[in-house]
Amino acid sequence: MIWTQHDHQCILNTLAHLLLDREYTLLIGRHLQPIVLDLLERNAEIIKADGRISHDLHERLCVALSKLLEVSPDALSFVLRYFRDAPPVFQRLFLTTAESAAIQYGRKRMKLQDLMGATLRFLRSDCARFRDLWDWSVCMSLLRTTDVLVLWFVHIIISLDLLIY
Repeated sequence: MIWTQHDHQCILNTLAHLLLDREYTLLIGRHLQPIVLDLLERNAEIIKADGRISHDLHERLCVALSKLLEVSPDALSFVLRYFRDAPPVFQRLFLTTAESAAIQYGRKRMKLQDLMGATLRFLRSDCARFRDLWDWSVCMSLLRTTDVLVLWFVHIIISLDLLIY
């Protein structure tokens, strides 16, 4: 059987979709490293389609990107390019209750733990660049959370942010 161009595109689109699943991100990143950049570009196009951001897919991509920093040499340059015109990982913290209610999340919505863990991985990869990229003030509200892991992430994020000044 000879695969058509359509078959190739379907396979790449499926892999791009699977890359956003936290269970498969590192597996795909390690074993399909030559095509990771292509898969990331496909996801970025879908996320920013029609000039609107899909918050659910954006959060999934952010978590995936933060994990790929460890295994993909192309990840950091892609991340910096992506975030030039994309909201921060923790964008949901800026949303009002009404705005948040209007967002449709997939069946496996990213937890705040995932988002803050991703944020920390970004800062650890290049603290100076990411510190200047986003407004961190919204993270202060998380200091009142009862989620111990989120609280731990936030304390480290704030300390990293303050050490740079």
